[in-house]
Amino acid sequence: MKNNSTKTQSLPMPITQKAIRLAWQFASEHQHHQKVEQVYINTLAVLAVCDYLKILDIETDLTQCDSWNPVIRLFENVADLYIKGLGKIECRPIRRGHQNAENGKQNCSPNLPEMCRVPTEAREERIGYIVVEIDENEKEARLLGFAPTAETGELVLRDLHSLDDFLIHLEKISASKVDLRQWLENIFTSDWQSVESIFDPQPETEPTEIENPVKSNLGNWLKNVAETSWQKLEQGKQNLEDLIFLMII
Repeated sequence: MKNNSTKTQSLPMPITQKAIRLAWQFASEHQHHQKVEQVYINTLAVLAVCDYLKILDIETDLTQCDSWNPVIRLFENVADLYIKGLGKIECRPIRRGHQNAENGKQNCSPNLPEMCRVPTEAREERIGYIVVEIDENEKEARLLGFAPTAETGELVLRDLHSLDDFLIHLEKISASKVDLRQWLENIFTSDWQSVESIFDPQPETEPTEIENPVKSNLGNWLKNVAETSWQKLEQGKQNLEDLIFLMII
């Protein structure tokens, strides 16, 4: 569902003193005023989304974020937050009535801009985008909505999806990763069984020979005939020997 009423559908999160101190710590690493503002507001946006996910028991890891890497912060405009097992979301900040972090120009209008720009380096390796309005006077970070992609480099605020859609988006990504893992496990298991069958084949059992009754009876008959003939031959030989013995006498 698209978030056509950004203000009513958004979620306010407090900006804590701890978050402000850490944001200034990161920002103080730089000399150029525009870069200082950029890093400061990016850090506040990331921490606001991190606190939101922490409330929902969704695990994140700031150490895996480009926005927490001082070298990458120096060269790139990133505000990414790594969600364990899923990937990185980009937490793009906008300010109300303060200097714009993108161009350093003064924005005197109390209204929000119509869109949020996404730098080129933040358009890849992201599973989604959350736009965060930073109000330093009120010490409030308001999560305005979510977008699954930012191919054009611009997020139109009135077209943002709700945070509920963001959670559904995470569930779909999680389910797809589980399905992919199971598919790979099934392929590995079947392939491994095939390899095992090649290198460790099961011994084949010799088939039991079934005795042919006709062949068996014929063999017994021939055996009897041979034995009877041999006995008669032996008896005839003995009679011949007896006759020869009597003639000699």
